[in-house]
Amino acid sequence: QQQQQQQPQQSVVSSCLPRGATHYVVPDVETARYFMELFETDAIPGTILSQTVMRVLQEDNDRRLYKRARALTSDPRRGVVVFSNENCVCTYSPREEGESVQDYEFRLVYDTAVYYKQHLGKDAVSLVVLADP
Repeated sequence: QQQQQQQPQQSVVSSCLPRGATHYVVPDVETARYFMELFETDAIPGTILSQTVMRVLQEDNDRRLYKRARALTSDPRRGVVVFSNENCVCTYSPREEGESVQDYEFRLVYDTAVYYKQHLGKDAVSLVVLADP
């Protein structure tokens, strides 16, 4: 019991994210939509898909793409997790007046990356936000 208390808590890092990774990738909606095959390879060891990305993929009426994303999250070897950013007080914010849907979705994904960076600590791995320019 005493040994458990000495281990640091990692409340944000899921057991599905690879612990030895040098970085985690947080793709935006467009990157996930057009480059899903990238996350299906072994080239990227840790990917954080936001709830925003998953919701948009599901709403796009492209069942195959959404199923591919869900399959990635259910395969622990891939190291892909979904973070419920739209249900988290620290990462959700309402859409601003005049803000485009794409800009709003990107802001939610970016805020997810910032949240992970802050909660992983100073010795954390790098976070890379992939965005379609």
